[in-house]
Amino acid sequence: MKTSVTKGTLYLIIAQVIFLVVGYVVQITLGRLMGPEVYGVFGVIVGIMSVVTLVPSSGVPVAVSKFVGENEQKAGGIMREGLRIQLAICTVLFIIYFSSAELIASAFSDPRFVLYVRITSISIFLAGIGNLYYNYLNGMRYFWKQSVVYAVSSITKLLAILLVVLGFGLLGAVSDYLFSYLTILVLSFWFSGRITGGGFDWRKLFYFSAPLIVYAALSNILQNMDLFMVKALLKSDDLAGYYTSASMIGKLFYLLVGTLFATLIPAISNSIAKNDKKRTTKYVTSSIRYAVMLLVPISLVVSPTATGLVSIVYSTKFAPAGEPLSIFIFGACFLTLLTGLSSMIIAAGRPKVCMGIFALACAISLALGIMLIPTMGIYGAAVATTGSTLVGMVIAAYYVAKEFGCLIRVKSLARISIASLSIYLLALFIHLPDNWLLPFEYAVLFGIYFVILLATKEIGKDDFRMVEKVIPKELKIRMG
Repeated sequence: MKTSVTKGTLYLIIAQVIFLVVGYVVQITLGRLMGPEVYGVFGVIVGIMSVVTLVPSSGVPVAVSKFVGENEQKAGGIMREGLRIQLAICTVLFIIYFSSAELIASAFSDPRFVLYVRITSISIFLAGIGNLYYNYLNGMRYFWKQSVVYAVSSITKLLAILLVVLGFGLLGAVSDYLFSYLTILVLSFWFSGRITGGGFDWRKLFYFSAPLIVYAALSNILQNMDLFMVKALLKSDDLAGYYTSASMIGKLFYLLVGTLFATLIPAISNSIAKNDKKRTTKYVTSSIRYAVMLLVPISLVVSPTATGLVSIVYSTKFAPAGEPLSIFIFGACFLTLLTGLSSMIIAAGRPKVCMGIFALACAISLALGIMLIPTMGIYGAAVATTGSTLVGMVIAAYYVAKEFGCLIRVKSLARISIASLSIYLLALFIHLPDNWLLPFEYAVLFGIYFVILLATKEIGKDDFRMVEKVIPKELKIRMG
């Protein structure tokens, strides 16, 4: 059964919450079990795997989601051509990645990477084909099916903890990620059922996907480049472990708020195809406003409390990660907005623009990293990420405003900024006797933030109606 964009967002948010809870339970537990040194190696391996799997996961699958969303009658033809292109891409990528194992190990001055690169090479096919069917569900607006796939595949990652405890170490943890990709493939294929529809010109998929594949590679390289440079330039597993923990905490909010944009491509594509400018404007402005409303205060509160937060999450052994997290949290905020804005540009049929923006951001991150990391260490890596994502976000915002004629109201931005700066100043002057009181501090500060938004009328009846609208009727009946 198809679901509306608002209901679809709710389902995906629920699945994303499960993904985040399970994922962070796994990451935090592994960090505590492994310690900074081994956890740093694990972080780099997973980072490499995410780069090579995102290329086939976000190119053709996103194109399939877009074209199926625009023309469901040709879903069968779109999927057939998409599968052919995807298999070709995965095969080429597999050969390149597998044969580059020794080169990658040499770049990191760590011979262990030869084995892990070759083992994880199978993830290219698992993720590529699995995400093709997963994105078909998105294009058909079967958001609840997507949510089930996402949630179940996330839960399978709990096996990583068991495998590490049983003594399988890094190999066990990495292997479990492969099993998670396999779960996505099996469930997505099963939920897709029999796909029917007329023929479709494969060239439309290919030409749309080509720049999108480059964009996907660049976007994920941007997310992991800082960690790769820490490992390669500083040659320290401990420092890589500290930076992995800092980036994991920062990316928590990137992953959570990113769900807000997950339904945008088929929704905006559909409204553009129907020339429904009013609905398109609503999708764009609402999503940006809510993202800013969440990200700005989170960044400003986490920054001055970063060391305490890392200590209670990963243990005091990871306390040195607090310094880079204090600046990295802003980079995560900019990256989230950059990714969301890019999804809008893609939905408008301009993936080449996104490719250019991320290419520039990667170049800036690389240049800053080479200059800053040798002298500033892991703090320099955080500065490089924050600076590059800020530039990318500003450029993407310009293109969205130019393309859709809207972005976010100045009044809304001003009110959110005032409320966020207010709790930031309070956070600077609060000194807790124990780090475990941080959750209480956060609750108080965000309570004050919410009150300020209410007082300035930034949050009103329309917002409460929207929240009520996305709550399933069954839940309303039970609550009543």
